[in-house]
Amino acid sequence: MRAESPQGPALLPSGGQVPGRSRSRRLGFLCLRVLLALALVEMTLRIGFFAYANLTARPCCGGGPPILLRMFNAYLSGGGLGDVGRQGDKLVGDVHRGHKMSANLLYTYPGGADLTTNSLGARGTREYPVPKPTGIQRFLALGDSMTLGHGVSDHDTWPAQLAALLPDTEVVNLGCEAYAHDQMYFALEDDGLPLRPDVVILGFHEPDLQRDCFEFYCFEKPRWVKSAEGWQVVNFPVPLPDEVRMKYLALPMLYMFPKLFADLVAWRHGGDQSGVEEGQEILGRVRRLAEGAGARFILVRLPLLGEAQGRGFFGRWCEQTGAECVDTLPAFERASGGESEAAAVERFVLPDRWHYSAAGHQIVATALRDYLATTPPPVRSATSP
Repeated sequence: MRAESPQGPALLPSGGQVPGRSRSRRLGFLCLRVLLALALVEMTLRIGFFAYANLTARPCCGGGPPILLRMFNAYLSGGGLGDVGRQGDKLVGDVHRGHKMSANLLYTYPGGADLTTNSLGARGTREYPVPKPTGIQRFLALGDSMTLGHGVSDHDTWPAQLAALLPDTEVVNLGCEAYAHDQMYFALEDDGLPLRPDVVILGFHEPDLQRDCFEFYCFEKPRWVKSAEGWQVVNFPVPLPDEVRMKYLALPMLYMFPKLFADLVAWRHGGDQSGVEEGQEILGRVRRLAEGAGARFILVRLPLLGEAQGRGFFGRWCEQTGAECVDTLPAFERASGGESEAAAVERFVLPDRWHYSAAGHQIVATALRDYLATTPPPVRSATSP
């Protein structure tokens, strides 16, 4: 007889399959727990960043690493830093400039001033046919919100006031909020030159230089960069705002946070971001584009009042290139007379302490009128830029 063990007959698995299934089951449960943990971390990061984006002060359009700004733009419940395609379609996406003023717009600023645009997106309701009417001079104004006339009515902007001061002259206002010089270049190329302007005036606002260094300022934008092969445009064609927003909402936070950290380090150690070299290159290109089309090019300085002033980039660029330049700072100083700096700012600047009031725009328009009245167009040779 075969002796049985004290514990009873041995129960042996058939073919050793039970331990294998057990190991697979344990591995499956482990994978499931890991996936659930990652999903919980991902959900926590998304909820946390959504709360952070909507409960903290919104960053300046270019005041941070690009990935962080893009993430803010995606997660802000109001639709982004600048609400492209929202709030009455004030701005629309554009593959060359990133954004531009919407056509046929009627918008009211918080202070009550009306902003309207024509079918081209130029400020005001006036249309500009091509060819232009006989006996009419057509000017084109390029710039950022200081040229657009943020916060003032259509007729109070310096382009509109300049048109009122000059007989038989149209001034097309192609200014747009948050523009850098690269976007002004494409505004001239896409919408300006087809209007056959006689004069192109670029409103130079020194903070725009730093924007030339960014691929993202409020929204995606083009950027000129210098490489071994020379200057080239990157981030072009420009991704449209909704495309970028959906992309960053779809990307996992577990993937984005390491990239955000690396982007933050690169941004803090990114070297020179003054935009001086970029500004020199782009303004030269704008000038050549305008003059190549037969237009007179003028750079007009729009100083940030209340800040320390010097000749800075504007003075150096004008001296080095021999371009036509109008510095409006002396006109502001004369108009303020013996007023204190605070009183002058109060008179010429809106409560936002940045953009010009109607009186400030009048100073710019009058300075341009006086310059044009006393300075004939330069004689350009075939070798002129």
